[in-house]
Amino acid sequence: MGAQRVASRGAEATASAPAVPAAPAVRVTEAAPPATAPAAPAPAVPPSGPAALWGVSVGPGDPELLTLKAVRVLEASPVVAVPDIGHKRRTAYAIVSDRLQGKTVLDCATPMVSDPSVTAAAYDAIADRICAHLACGRQVAYVVLGDATVYSTYGYVRQRVAARGFATFIVPGVTSFCAAAAQANLMLCEGSERLLIEPVGKAGAVDEPSFDATRVYMKVGRHLPALRATLDERGMLEGAAMVANCGLPDEEVHPRFADAVLGERPPYLSVVIAPSPVRAHDPKRAGGEA
Repeated sequence: MGAQRVASRGAEATASAPAVPAAPAVRVTEAAPPATAPAAPAPAVPPSGPAALWGVSVGPGDPELLTLKAVRVLEASPVVAVPDIGHKRRTAYAIVSDRLQGKTVLDCATPMVSDPSVTAAAYDAIADRICAHLACGRQVAYVVLGDATVYSTYGYVRQRVAARGFATFIVPGVTSFCAAAAQANLMLCEGSERLLIEPVGKAGAVDEPSFDATRVYMKVGRHLPALRATLDERGMLEGAAMVANCGLPDEEVHPRFADAVLGERPPYLSVVIAPSPVRAHDPKRAGGEA
């Protein structure tokens, strides 16, 4: 069944995958200040008023997974901040682009590099621009792929904005691993099973299992081949599934991670789910019987 599903994903992508809306024809974008211009001083004390920063979770890719609250906050925010990690990856923007007509859009460069001084400077700059709008009484929505509380750049920006005295809030959303499990038709945990969410480190490194649990591996990307080899060595590959670009037109669903053709450049937005070994080796439970 797994092989049949994988083979059919290409056809399904055009027929059933939700189309990501095109960017609106009219958009007001605030350009970043020139590199040579002196940075504007950050307001020390916020003005009285309702202006606040909202981290708006927009789900993994399918616009239909936007919550009603996310839509309401976006509609009420005259300014929308959009993270941009480079490589033309502005997925959060694409999900909400048809809701941004007439709004000021802040393009927020958030480089994915290991140098903490570079990332800190980027978050400082983003906070400066957001606080400038908040100081003028304009609410800002910072759109976040998946959920804002899970491996999100919003956390770093929120800390800086809150330190200056402005109110900050979070709108929860559908996580990528929950959406991926649904697309792969998998249960993440049953009964008293535990669930472990783990980022994949350099060269595909992951922790050695010390207890029985369903494991979700995030931030996999180019480390997919190494992660698959590791799971195979540890006897955890059986039952493992992979979902890439969940909810996007180029989504890939591989119910059997072992059979996935990864190619030279595996998809950046990839999630691997390895079910509890106890369940994976129990034919009745693996088959979904009660």
